[in-house]
Amino acid sequence: MLCARLRQSACTAGLRALRRPAPRLAAVRQLSKAPVYPKTGAVAKLRWLVSEYGALGVCTHFGIYFTTLGGLFLGVDNGVFLAGDALTMLKWAGVDKLVDLDHLNPKASNFAVAWILAKFTEPLRLPVTLWLTPRIAAAVRRSGLR
Repeated sequence: MLCARLRQSACTAGLRALRRPAPRLAAVRQLSKAPVYPKTGAVAKLRWLVSEYGALGVCTHFGIYFTTLGGLFLGVDNGVFLAGDALTMLKWAGVDKLVDLDHLNPKASNFAVAWILAKFTEPLRLPVTLWLTPRIAAAVRRSGLR
């Protein structure tokens, strides 16, 4: 008798599950851990990042920016990236029409070259920020800091 009741309740539960309406897309997105990015341009993605993660997204973006800028400055200053080659590239790009590249302080010129080279890395930094921010947010949640 007990087995028959268990079988009947299992069948009833299975039928109830089949009769349930399909979950809405928003509910499915909330269940999945992967973020859903907007399909438009970079500005919309940055706005989404700020609205979704707030200060953590902004800090991650600027952390990646300052790390890139600092690494490029150290590379230019220590001769890893030859400043002469970078200056030639900048003159080819037409930056010398805006700034007199020949009369700059060496440290200032190295920083200027690193800053301009960092601008070229911007299309690479945004996808890295969008990839890294959810992982940092998950680590912060796991550690209990927030």
